[in-house]
Amino acid sequence: MKKIALVLVYVSISYMLSAQNQVDPIHIGYFFDMNKTAIEGVFDLQYDPKVQLNMSHNAGFGYTPGCYYTLSGDCIHGLILYTKSSSDFKFKSNDEADEIKVKPEECLGFLVGQDSFAVIQNFESNKLLGKQTTKDKAFAEVIDQIDDKTVYVYYWQPYQNITRTYLVSSDAGKSFLTINYDNEINPQAITELFSINDQLVKKVNEERKLASNLHSFLKLYKYNVHFKKGTPILLNSSFDEINNADEAKYLLKVEDIKNDLYRISCSKMDKRKLYEGSFSNVYPHKREGDYILFFPSGEMMKKLIYRDNKLENGKDYYPNGTLHREYTFEQNRYFYTRVNDPSGNNLLSSSFSGKQIIFDSVNQRSITYEYYFRILARTHFTDKKEKMVYQMCQKPASPVSIENLQKLLNKEVMYPSMALKASNHGLVLVKLIIDPMGMVQDFQVVRSTEPMFSNSLEPFLNTLKTRKYWTIPLDKEVKVTQELVLPIDFSINSASVYRSHNYVNFTQTFMMMQQNMGRPGGMGGF
Repeated sequence: MKKIALVLVYVSISYMLSAQNQVDPIHIGYFFDMNKTAIEGVFDLQYDPKVQLNMSHNAGFGYTPGCYYTLSGDCIHGLILYTKSSSDFKFKSNDEADEIKVKPEECLGFLVGQDSFAVIQNFESNKLLGKQTTKDKAFAEVIDQIDDKTVYVYYWQPYQNITRTYLVSSDAGKSFLTINYDNEINPQAITELFSINDQLVKKVNEERKLASNLHSFLKLYKYNVHFKKGTPILLNSSFDEINNADEAKYLLKVEDIKNDLYRISCSKMDKRKLYEGSFSNVYPHKREGDYILFFPSGEMMKKLIYRDNKLENGKDYYPNGTLHREYTFEQNRYFYTRVNDPSGNNLLSSSFSGKQIIFDSVNQRSITYEYYFRILARTHFTDKKEKMVYQMCQKPASPVSIENLQKLLNKEVMYPSMALKASNHGLVLVKLIIDPMGMVQDFQVVRSTEPMFSNSLEPFLNTLKTRKYWTIPLDKEVKVTQELVLPIDFSINSASVYRSHNYVNFTQTFMMMQQNMGRPGGMGGF
């Protein structure tokens, strides 16, 4: 694994990288990604590209920025190496320092990226011969805090297979209730843990083998707690749950729970709503019924209908509230049945063909959309040099080899170390201009959750301009210039199996831990 490198600080960043390189922009304009997926005006936080490039850091497979707490409560920062099969972790104060081993008896716990590990003891766990009481101190990952309950997972690997034991404590780590035995849920624990909602208890008990679904049920329980209390869920710019309002960028609110459907809204911190919808599951999110996206002004932008997390049909609206388009989604394609101008006049003929012009206020350009027999066939605009640039065409440009692009990214880019320390991750959307020879002529970052991600991509993006990495875009067999968006996902792969939309902050709950120093159970509730 590559060593963590210091981020190069560029004295001057090219205009193309900095023009729209703001943290967490929502209103980004009109584009199409390399999967032919439309990004129309407002970025959907649940946008999930079919194909993307990945810049990953494997926490737990090498030294990662982190810290541990001594028995006296001092926080020691440095680099930590921890694996699930280890009963201790290795620590270095910096890349050049000698490593030391730290055992559970020598500390109160440690933090690697977003993964917090506590020292616990006197708990029942899954072993080779069934459940056994572990009396010695051991590390367990703190995977969530729900109301007054803290949920842990304890890993044990005697040979090849890792066993996981999920535990819950309601008294800050002084005692533990085991949730699962040999992958089967403990009914006592479920009744106690999920008692807030009888339907949830029944649903969990109907699926006793919950090795793969337990995390989902924990999230459902957590959302039930927030709904009952009327409290929002705080999210940072990477869309992880946090406890610190000063770091929050978004608010998730459970508006209603009815017939096993969770009505959830997401807003900016200034309460401007971004989306609202019904979900049959929240980890991962599964849409069921209507899902609404909003313009930054607060007006409805899209209303989509889902069945079993699959889009069936939808309507788009203009900012003035007028219906813009109606369509169905079948066989992975959009079929348009109506396209209106802002005054409500239908632009499609009886054969469902026609043209419309959409003004992209973010990028200050007019884009022509051409429909043929219910299909959006092409979109194009005229650039500042009076040259036509296509966003969608008959044969769009595609990577000559997605594997080679991924190799180039891995070669040219390192995960920014400061982003690792802050556990920042997320999608970066890069606009590429592909010329009629298949060469990248220009690039621009149009969305990034973290400016350091954009900066780190500069060597990779410059290299893209030196060789032909894309096929030639064609329209009616004529070579054309095309604009497309390349999604690049910066992600942190960790030891945790409960990562998405979750963040357990060690420091914020350290006072609770200090209250239990020296007691059986070591450290709890962080």
